[in-house]
Amino acid sequence: MSSVTDAIKHEISIMDYAQQCGYTVTKAGKQYSLREHDSVRIDPDRNIFYRHSTGQNGSVIDFAMWIHGVDQAKAISMLRGELPAGSIRKEYPTTLFTQQQKKPTGPVKLPPKAQAQGKKHPYSRVYAYLNKSRGIDPAIITDMVNRKQLYEDDHHNCVFVGFDKDSNPAFACARGTSTYRETPFRRDMENSRKEVAFYVDNQASRLFICEAPIDAMSLMTMLKMNKIDYRKFDYLAVSGMCYDTLPYHLERLGMQQLKTIYLAPDNDEKGEKIRRGYRQQLEQLGFPGKVIDKIPLSKDWNQDLCNLREINQNIKQLPKAQQQNNPKAPQQERERSIAL
Repeated sequence: MSSVTDAIKHEISIMDYAQQCGYTVTKAGKQYSLREHDSVRIDPDRNIFYRHSTGQNGSVIDFAMWIHGVDQAKAISMLRGELPAGSIRKEYPTTLFTQQQKKPTGPVKLPPKAQAQGKKHPYSRVYAYLNKSRGIDPAIITDMVNRKQLYEDDHHNCVFVGFDKDSNPAFACARGTSTYRETPFRRDMENSRKEVAFYVDNQASRLFICEAPIDAMSLMTMLKMNKIDYRKFDYLAVSGMCYDTLPYHLERLGMQQLKTIYLAPDNDEKGEKIRRGYRQQLEQLGFPGKVIDKIPLSKDWNQDLCNLREINQNIKQLPKAQQQNNPKAPQQERERSIAL
């Protein structure tokens, strides 16, 4: 049996409800708008709306909250009276989000691993790039290597690997280690399953969702620098925006394992879109825990980490007397960036 909110979201059309409330629905390309609010776009296929002028978005419940200026409980109460008879007893899909993904035709194709040259570590380029250029703690790099979630391929790229619920490699993406290219090499490996993505599973009750594996490792490093055990958190790098990812991992883990989810994509327009989308999806999935936005101070978490490293280095270069005058400066910067 569905919930009342599921029935409302699927049975009550935003377009019909808007007209019922006195608004004029107009065509706007492949979507619809309101003559009275031309920044609104309504997607009739998914029955969701977006208001470009304010960023408000969501289901017909969110729409009713906006136009009537009421809270969620009041909007649901108002809309419940519009439901057709018997709709609450029907079954509906778990989520309204849909994406057309190219289905893999076989196992993920992992590139060959780099081989040792003389006494050098076979993954020396990856260690140098992630530690020297990206500021990631070498122990965290080793942790990911030991988990078989990171290696160096025969072209010296970083390869990040995600495992499915049966512990088989199912997702892999490569990231170039060259610091000379203006646009770094990035590629998902053939037959990668987007819904699996890159998940670091510590069987924790708190989860960070970010955009890239390097962002996840940057978060781990800043937590460690702030004397917080990074292994008390799980990490999911979504590598794009696939709305199959959260349902996959919530089902794999069990909805009750996670108590807090930190939405931590980049600090830009795309990151904000990801935060809005996942927040709405978690509501639709009935996630019972806390959902908290974590926004990096700069563009992304790796840039925050690099900035923090630079601050610490500058502090070290000051005369000891000046260091003692403001010994908490780097600590304050860390706490401002990663405070939970």
